[in-house]
Amino acid sequence: MVFPNKVEFLHTEVQVKLQDSFMSSEVCDEQGSYHPQKNVIFLDRDIIEKQNADSMALVWHELCHVIFYYYHLEKSLTEESVVNAMSNSFCEILKRNKQLKKWCDGCL
Repeated sequence: MVFPNKVEFLHTEVQVKLQDSFMSSEVCDEQGSYHPQKNVIFLDRDIIEKQNADSMALVWHELCHVIFYYYHLEKSLTEESVVNAMSNSFCEILKRNKQLKKWCDGCL
């Protein structure tokens, strides 16, 4: 299954880049990260290439950071506003990104 290099969300495309495991775990001490200034998600290549539930959890974890950023959820941290933004965004992301949905299906 081919992993997508971008995710369409709201009015933008978030770039997704895989990086060497050494860089992500040893140098940066993280498996993934979202950088809003460049609108890019960096992910540990080895984890993504395993194509399992852990891979999918990492992708969705970083997408949650994207959602948090775009909806300015740090300003309205009520349970209902966070849950509403996340659930609606999950549906939008899956609907607009067929390649990502297909990849996720392969992970499960």
